[in-house]
Amino acid sequence: MSSDLLDKYVSLKNHMAKLQTQIDELKPKVATYVFQQGGSVLHKDFHLCTRVSKVWEFSEEVFLLENITREKKRLEIKNGKAKLCRETLFVIMRPKRSRSRRQPEPPRVREPREAYDVSEIRKRHARAYMPWSDDEDSFVVTQFQHGYSIDEISETLQRNEGAIRSRLNKLGQIR
Repeated sequence: MSSDLLDKYVSLKNHMAKLQTQIDELKPKVATYVFQQGGSVLHKDFHLCTRVSKVWEFSEEVFLLENITREKKRLEIKNGKAKLCRETLFVIMRPKRSRSRRQPEPPRVREPREAYDVSEIRKRHARAYMPWSDDEDSFVVTQFQHGYSIDEISETLQRNEGAIRSRLNKLGQIR
């Protein structure tokens, strides 16, 4: 590699770091503004919306039970027993969708799928097909928002990439 190429790379990385610092300083102000506008703003070619991430601390009873249902946690939140540990307002920015009509695609013919063996899949992904916990939901959203790849999140949670994508979609993070 040439010295000029490395100089340009280092210069761009430094510039990106400075821009990221400026973005980080603006985020709380932008999030507050968008939230005050009803949680959704169209600006130029972008749609900005806010979401609130909440982290709860539950009673020892709920914490110690390994396979507790989400309903029990929801009841503790509703009844005021759960303690809110952290609440974060963040902004999601997506390109505005065009209104043009696309030609419908012809229906795809699907090949019959082979049957799969969960035990074989769990050799590669230990938590495959297991129910998701609230902690895993919070973790997958936080990691995705902090820029971790689906592959990295998949490896950490011991689930396949399709499960991570599906969960992010269900949690409104991707479409």
